[in-house]
Amino acid sequence: NILIFMVISFIFFKDLISIPLRDAVCLFAGISVVFFVGFIDDISNLKIFFRYSIIFIFLSLILNFTNIFLINDVLIKLDAKSYNFLIENKVIFSSIIVVLFLIMYNLLDGINLFSSLLTILYLIYFQMYYLNYFLLFFNVLIICSLLFFLYFNFKNLSFLGNGGVNIVSFIVIFELIFLNNQQSLSYHFDIFVALLAFIIPILDMTRLFVVRLVKSGNPFIPDNNHLHHLLLKKFNIFFSNIILLIIIFSPLVINLYLLNSFIFELIIFQIIFYPILILLLKKS
Repeated sequence: NILIFMVISFIFFKDLISIPLRDAVCLFAGISVVFFVGFIDDISNLKIFFRYSIIFIFLSLILNFTNIFLINDVLIKLDAKSYNFLIENKVIFSSIIVVLFLIMYNLLDGINLFSSLLTILYLIYFQMYYLNYFLLFFNVLIICSLLFFLYFNFKNLSFLGNGGVNIVSFIVIFELIFLNNQQSLSYHFDIFVALLAFIIPILDMTRLFVVRLVKSGNPFIPDNNHLHHLLLKKFNIFFSNIILLIIIFSPLVINLYLLNSFIFELIIFQIIFYPILILLLKKS
């Protein structure tokens, strides 16, 4: 679907596409790499270090040929002041961020429906920040594909697997980096917006890594200690998905309504709320 979309877009709708062909090719190449590595992993169960090392090497090569998928700087806005931090080695830094994001998203994918619903909501949320026709049509394609897939996933007939999770997470991080590089927004998509969007997944990944290191010395050993597993012990899969999505997206909706006015306070609230939630779920 993605390949057909890109071919049709650059043949028939070239005037509407504001992304250069070279960057679109790099985007497709990146999606292909992460998908096929995940696909092979689903079949052969690759070692996690080997899997992400391959992705990192290929991304480091691909990112040399694109600009829109590189993290050039990081903007931090505190009150009326803005701080812009330039990145020295953009290719390596961007590759590391993408690989860490893929790992985080993979950890999230533990129950049916959640990764697909999460991706749909993230793409809708990002679309509210910046109008780009290529991303708009691209997001409609991805969302429609995921809505179609959700039916089969709900029926336990089909699953994303590592290949599918890699695709959707790569698309989400691509759009996040793209937004970070836009300088003409009504209110800038700074690092705090990205942090607010992923603070719960980041906290859950950090907690899992620390607990696993303490228990076994290996942060990548699978377990049933994820936030979604704790919710499943108390609720069914439908309510677990709803609760997770509300926890992640209610601060984002509030932030959009308030135009980033209290974004730092919302992040602090999520940081305080997360351990309390974990303690309550473990106690129950």
